[in-house]
Amino acid sequence: MKWENTIYLSRIREFIVQQSDRKNLTLMVQSKLKKIKGERVSKESVANSINNFTNGASPTGEYIEAYLQVIDDLLEGRGSLEILLRGKYNQDKEIELRELLMTITKGKSFPIEFKQYLDKPSIIFELTEVFYKLIFICFIGQKDPELNLTRFRVFLEIFTNKNGGNS
Repeated sequence: MKWENTIYLSRIREFIVQQSDRKNLTLMVQSKLKKIKGERVSKESVANSINNFTNGASPTGEYIEAYLQVIDDLLEGRGSLEILLRGKYNQDKEIELRELLMTITKGKSFPIEFKQYLDKPSIIFELTEVFYKLIFICFIGQKDPELNLTRFRVFLEIFTNKNGGNS
């Protein structure tokens, strides 16, 4: 079965061509094809099919499905639909708050006493708003976000020490 919709094919092709790690791409497509077909496909066959596709040949439906699944894997599950509809995917669109928090809180923990507060939706809402405002004040449109963050942290340390807390 050949898939002939050239607009969608060209969008997938463009993404595949832009991938610099062809070896990894081949392995990923091979893995997806094994799941789709239920049988192993040789690495050479996959590499040849990718080369043929990037040079203008129409792939089978199984290969298209594998390419779309690989695109989703490479773009963290969000990209194949956007590539099909718009022809591009802006990876720098925005950062998820969860990703940022996981990065900055890795290896950090709070005393168990805090748990009682985190069960309240109003507390979660206020923490979220404080965090968003901190990011916007320190980063958006600012010349030196690092200096702004340092000053804000020092301000909080002074405030905490003045009120009898620990920093």
